[in-house]
Amino acid sequence: MALLLGLVAAAMKDVVLAVASITVGAYGVATFVCGIVPAAGGESLGGAAFIAIFIGAGALGALVQFMRNRREAEAKKPVAVSTGTDPLISDV
Repeated sequence: MALLLGLVAAAMKDVVLAVASITVGAYGVATFVCGIVPAAGGESLGGAAFIAIFIGAGALGALVQFMRNRREAEAKKPVAVSTGTDPLISDV
């Protein structure tokens, strides 16, 4: 089973990279926020706040990844070069 999932992950490496980046980033943001509040003298936020921050940061990260990947895909598109003539009209 692990080999099969490894092959699937290798075939979908762009998706796996985006999902892993979003997950690790959202976890880091949630951990930072829930850790900085008590360190700054506030009361601990708790598990529900951690989950809410994690989901919000994940949604924001997914939006950023989507916009970045769409912009890169548009930049990779071949640009049509105009010859100045209409290919449907023949001068023959």
